[in-house]
Amino acid sequence: MSTSSRPAIAVVASCLALGGMAGHACAAPTLTTLLSFNGANGATPSSTLSIDNTDGTLYGTTAFGGPGANGTSAGDGTVFALQKQNYAALITLFAFSGSNGSNPSSSLVLDPPNRLFGTTAEGGANGDGTVFELSHSNGGTFTRLASFTLATGADPTALVALPAIGTGAAYTLFGTTIGGGSTGNGTVFKLSGPSLTTLAATLSFPGNFAEHAGASLVAGPNGVLYGTNSAGGQYGQGIVFSLSGPGYATLTVLATFNGSNGAFPQGALALDRRGNVYGTTSTGGPNGDGSVFELSGAAHDQLTTLVSFGSSDPHGAEPLGSLLVDAAGKIYGTNSTAGGPGRSGTVFEISSDHTTFTVLHSFNGGTDGAEPTAGLVNDAAGVLYGTTAAGGTSGKGTVFRINGAGFSTVAD
Repeated sequence: MSTSSRPAIAVVASCLALGGMAGHACAAPTLTTLLSFNGANGATPSSTLSIDNTDGTLYGTTAFGGPGANGTSAGDGTVFALQKQNYAALITLFAFSGSNGSNPSSSLVLDPPNRLFGTTAEGGANGDGTVFELSHSNGGTFTRLASFTLATGADPTALVALPAIGTGAAYTLFGTTIGGGSTGNGTVFKLSGPSLTTLAATLSFPGNFAEHAGASLVAGPNGVLYGTNSAGGQYGQGIVFSLSGPGYATLTVLATFNGSNGAFPQGALALDRRGNVYGTTSTGGPNGDGSVFELSGAAHDQLTTLVSFGSSDPHGAEPLGSLLVDAAGKIYGTNSTAGGPGRSGTVFEISSDHTTFTVLHSFNGGTDGAEPTAGLVNDAAGVLYGTTAAGGTSGKGTVFRINGAGFSTVAD
């Protein structure tokens, strides 16, 4: 593995300051708070939203809140929907209560026209988490597909759906767990079979591996899965890995973080159309408070630090969410802390040539939200959507929209 850093990237405070820079499609961005969570309708959304581009409906989870016992709002998390015609009218598709799972903190897999797949970090038959299916039509039928045991893993992260071959099902679902397995360091698991109820661990992570709730496997165009461990590797500060071979049971370490090149990656990776891999570290890097990195080369083992964050910088610090790459190669993401006067996080863009960093929005910590710990999602028109884990009118998080961010849905 080789490591390099680019020259200092130019920081632009906002799209307004670009002054019509040649080749930059960004107009002045506008953030709109679509919804504030209040406990009864959920609390602390911490996963990237999913969007149905056929009708614009947003789907997501809250780790806490929702209708609890005896009409309280102390539930164990929710699955919710926001329809495009009225984003402010949240629809609670399901509220968790322990035995059927609790604390969903990972993004959902959307299977149009009427199914969602997801995980809960805890709960289920053994208390170690679940995988569930939820029909979002005809009343929203909930099915617990599997409960984890320590042998198959504990505390699952987000799922990735891959086409199933010869099993009678449309998909095989893969994911990782934070704990459990034969080593106690987590597993790679799959759900297969006609009803997706056969749960098996395909790999137990070796020593010095540790997942994070924001982690997720990402499928590359070469039939390889990519992921991160937040505290793995020889320095205990995280790695990037790939999974390949039968059952995705062959693990290859692509990059090792050592503090100076970043530390503790927590969000999911993203790939551009050329196959380059992008991600974030929550701390470390030259400025100490996280980084955006690129893995390139035929083996995806050439690590370049694109941006290093510092707590005193105006562009934010401590990125926890996944990145989003548009068709033109621009990179979009969130920082969970610091930024402008509110120091409550930012939404940012990195230009396709990786030379310009633009702050699209700085959260004020109040009604517009605070602590965006998840990544962004785009609709077919290039509008961006995301969540904050705190802030809003009740301090329990928000769903927001950003127009005019210059997100490209068509390659240059």
